[in-house]
Order: sequence, then structure tokens, then C-alpha cells
Amino acid sequence: MSRNMVEANRYIFNTLKDFIDDHPEFDRTVDYFGEKYIRFIQTNDQEKEWLKELNVITDKRLTSVLKFAIFEFDSKFYFISVSLNEQNIDLSSLEEYGLLDFDNNSGIFTALIYGLKVGVKEDVDPYKILDEVFYEIEENKKEGFEYIKIADFFESIKIYQITKNCPFVYDNLEFTEKDIDEILLFRLALLLLVKNDAVRILKFSPETLECFVKLCEEGSTKISYENLLYSFVSFSWKHCFLDVYRCLDLERLFSIPKLKKFYDTILEKKDLLNFQDFATLCEEEISLKLREEETLEKLLNGEEKITKRLGSCENSYKFIYKLRNSIVHFRASQETMVPNDDDDRWNIIINVCLELVLSLYKKYEDYL
Repeated sequence: MSRNMVEANRYIFNTLKDFIDDHPEFDRTVDYFGEKYIRFIQTNDQEKEWLKELNVITDKRLTSVLKFAIFEFDSKFYFISVSLNEQNIDLSSLEEYGLLDFDNNSGIFTALIYGLKVGVKEDVDPYKILDEVFYEIEENKKEGFEYIKIADFFESIKIYQITKNCPFVYDNLEFTEKDIDEILLFRLALLLLVKNDAVRILKFSPETLECFVKLCEEGSTKISYENLLYSFVSFSWKHCFLDVYRCLDLERLFSIPKLKKFYDTILEKKDLLNFQDFATLCEEEISLKLREEETLEKLLNGEEKITKRLGSCENSYKFIYKLRNSIVHFRASQETMVPNDDDDRWNIIINVCLELVLSLYKKYEDYL
């Protein structure tokens, strides 16, 4: 369905007008020409097609202003970030992931501001908008603006074309809209944030950063990349840890070690089992409720090559589970297991947990 160009333009200039009206420093006795005249963003014929036909497939808001989205136009796909400082990103480092820097234009800009409800930057001077946009124009005349002039007032938009070389698009030489989903969006967003040291809050080591990238490159599509994304942008190590732990804590992953034998037995004997044998099998294998610590022990069995880096005097599953509980179940008298300023120790813990997520989801891919 084609986008209404008039509505899209009206939204943009109404948003600017509302920003002025709501700004605490604006003198409301000042008369300005915000409603009497038609204003629009200039577009040529090709840009009009972008404006009308651009299709936002999926989008996600990370904060009140930071957003990510994937859109399609003319059977090509594009990944965008909104309000992300990308001056420190090496664009060539993104090309190896099939992300090519793509120029904005007035049609794309108008469609995305309208479609994603992108807001005005908080630090914009309302009188600057007043002087440069809402000046008096001749009666019955429409005033067109270059999009660059208007874009300066809104949160920034950065566009990358997703090429067939993108390793996240399920190894397809050619891909279609069915390949575009939230999983791809979160993987691309995580990659972009990892490559941008300007938005990094915690002091991740190079090894931990590489592990995040490795998960983007090689990780199962069943992993919660949303949790990994929130882990990366956490303000504290304990919350970073919890979001990675949640990737291990999913019911479907926790239940696999205990139920795998039961499931495999049924498959092997499905033509030989009578009902009584099936009932006995159920009683023997799944009569007990899953206990998280016990299940974590089974889950980490065979992962000693990864977990030995924790260097704890107790079993790795106990350490991870105890750390999780110390964060989730707060007690005033409880001693902090790992201080938040111990960056080296936290990097080891997060790195180990990320490696476990990568390994376990590969190991149990067929059961997810």
C-alpha cells in the first residue's frame, strides 16, 4: 500500500510545530506562521517513489530515541539506526558483513520520520526552527524545503544496504522478505553497537567484544539476540550477566538434558512401545519437576573446556547459579560475589557465558 505523501509531510511539520509549542523556553506570545501555510519537503520523481513505496518490515526501539529498523524498496533491503553516534565506526569493517553505507534522500527521510515517528533532537533551539521553517510566506503559496535543512532538527538516521554477502541472512545467495525478521534486526543492531566504542558503557575486553561478534556470526537463530543486545548496553556488570544468563535460562534449553534421553527412546521404540511401557518411561524420566541448579549442572556437563576459565574453587554450574541468585534475590546482609568495578573478573564471566550460549545452542539445535 502506497504511503500518503501529504500525510507524511504534514506529520513532519506538525512535529516541529509541537516541539516549539511544548518547549519550556518558548515565548507563547510570539506569533508565528505554523498553521496558515502548506510546507513540504522537496522530492524529485525518484524520491517520490521512495516516499510512497518504502516498506518498513520490522523495527525496534531500544531507548526513548535509539531505534533500529529494516526496510525494503524495489526488492532490496536496508538496515537503519536512529539517534546513534556513528562517527567512530569504521565503515569498511561493516562491509565484510555485507552492510554498505547508503546515502539518504528526501523520500527515504520523509518516509522514515513519518513511519518510525522519529522525534526532534532535545537540544534544538525552538527559535532556530521558528526562523528557518515557520517564517511568513505568500498567501496561497506552498513552501518546499530541502530535506537536509529539516533533517538537521531531527534525530539522525544512518542507512546501510544489506547485500547478499551478509552472513546473517541464512547463507542465501538471494533473500526475500521472509528472511527478514526481528532476529536479523537484533543481530545487526548488536554488531553495529559492538563496532561503535562511542556507545560502550562497560569496559569490555577485546576478547569479550570478539565473543559478541562471534555470536552474531555463528550463533543459532534460536538464541535470544534481544537479551544479548540488552546485555551489551547494560549500565552494570550484574545486569549484563543476567541478560546473558537468560539465554541459558530459557525453559526449552534447560529441559533438554533431562528430556533428551526420553525423547530419543520414544523415537527409537515408537513401533515397539505399548502403552504400559510408555507410561513407565514417562514415570521414570519426567516424574520430577526440573530443578534449575540440577538442570544447569547437566546443561554444562561436557563444557569444561569453556567453564574452566572461571577458575572457581567450586563447580562452575554452582558458581554461575549462585551468582545469578545473588543478583536476583537481594539480601542486605549478603556479601557481593563480584564487585561491579572488577572489570577483569566480569569480562571472564561474561566471556564464558557467551561461549556457553554459542556452544549449547549449536549442540542442541535439533531439539529447539
